[in-house]
Amino acid sequence: MITSNRYTSAACNRTPESLDWGEDGLIYFAACHAIAVFDSNFQESSKIVRTLYGHTARVNTVKKIRNVPPAEKTVDLVSGSDDGTCVLWDSGEGVKYTLKGHSKGVTQVEAIYHQRDGLLVATGSADSSVKLWRREGDQFECFQTIDLRTGYCFALKFCTLPRSGGVMLACATDNDLVTLYVSSGEQFVVAEKLSGHSDWVRGLDCVTEGEDLLLASSSQDSFIRLWRFSPRDQVRAQRSFEEFSADEDIVLEERVFSVEFEGKSFHYAFSLESVLQGHEGWVYGVHFNKQDAQLRLLSSSIDKTLTIWSPSPDSGIWYENVRVGEVGGSSLGFYGGKFSPDGKSIIGHGFQGSLHLWHQDPANSTLWTPGTIIGGHFSAVRDLAWDPQGGHFLVTLSADQTTRIHAEWSKARTWHEIARPQVHGYDMQCLALLSRYRLASGAEEKIVRVFQAPGNFVENFQQLCGVAREADGDGEEILKTTPQGASVPSLGLSNKPVFNVDAEPEPDKKHV
Repeated sequence: MITSNRYTSAACNRTPESLDWGEDGLIYFAACHAIAVFDSNFQESSKIVRTLYGHTARVNTVKKIRNVPPAEKTVDLVSGSDDGTCVLWDSGEGVKYTLKGHSKGVTQVEAIYHQRDGLLVATGSADSSVKLWRREGDQFECFQTIDLRTGYCFALKFCTLPRSGGVMLACATDNDLVTLYVSSGEQFVVAEKLSGHSDWVRGLDCVTEGEDLLLASSSQDSFIRLWRFSPRDQVRAQRSFEEFSADEDIVLEERVFSVEFEGKSFHYAFSLESVLQGHEGWVYGVHFNKQDAQLRLLSSSIDKTLTIWSPSPDSGIWYENVRVGEVGGSSLGFYGGKFSPDGKSIIGHGFQGSLHLWHQDPANSTLWTPGTIIGGHFSAVRDLAWDPQGGHFLVTLSADQTTRIHAEWSKARTWHEIARPQVHGYDMQCLALLSRYRLASGAEEKIVRVFQAPGNFVENFQQLCGVAREADGDGEEILKTTPQGASVPSLGLSNKPVFNVDAEPEPDKKHV
């Protein structure tokens, strides 16, 4: 007997930095103890094509390693987990290296290929430390531990400094600062600290622009700050006020740090490029994209929006270009978002594990349309049942307080979630299908509820799944006798029927 995986349903773990879009076009996201590999363009639809197993506890963070040299293609993915390990993966095969050393869960990971040191890996943990790793022979060894005392690491980002090619590590902790570490010999030392945010910094990303480096930091204060790093041939000496001539322009004082790389000294001046305001809640993530010399920044916030920012070609001032997201509902916004490699698509992952995909319209660059996406439960699946008439759909029930129906889309031959017949206020425990369009479910409040499919679900199911109406006896009966739809009251636990009734015109009671 030959078996194959037809459908994998999973939600993204509810942690920041738990999803990344690789240069291979595949999306990698944390799903419980595993990493799901998602193809957003599978047969003009979407599908989880494989899963990677190597952790024994929840995966907190997943990152694709950029600019992998051809000789190092065997390691291109890194992840961190509550089991206290960081795993380096060959995304096509599985685990290559497991880095052990933290006493608590690994919450942040970052990796970069460097021309001198090879693959450098940084891991941040709940044990209040950041560890730096590099390859020593056939293994990876920790060559430095940064003690945060009682601090907590929220974000890590390796940057390659222009001109020198040296490595800088940006680290955001719970002191509202971004600490910059630069390589000095065999260790990383503190070069500068970026201040300005009034709350924890949750996201970091960088990009080169000519000979300059741009670093973006996002914070729980709802602001995004852009920092520009520019090479300098020498450090400009400070002068007193009396040393300035009357006709000399007054310029802002430059803050400069130096890097020693391969026996030479390189100087870098940095300044605050811009402060972006537009979100109304915590900003969890930022991601740069540069295509055709056009620089853009994607920000993801708990205010239920993803925003694309870009600089004006004339003034260079950054402004909000596109805003997408959710309207209404009970979700609590986005934990992160990423551009596709070509910059023509964006994906966000939400508080309840949902994924949201948008594609740029070819004819209108400011118009973004939703794409076909996958989904799944974000907590333990407690029970399931197959359609008793031919197995056209699968009903699942979970501790995430929802019941979901999954079926095959006849157009693309891929499976998707097509309905949620029950969104409850208690964790679900069991279910049974009494017929194709009637189910019973039980939850922790010890009540069994029976649900009947409304007419609009039957119509959608028949059209999406290619089920002939004449062959669906139960469906025809439901279309004649049951309500058209159902709604969930704001403070209720049971769905209420919605009828399609032709409204009669009210009699004219006006008098002359």
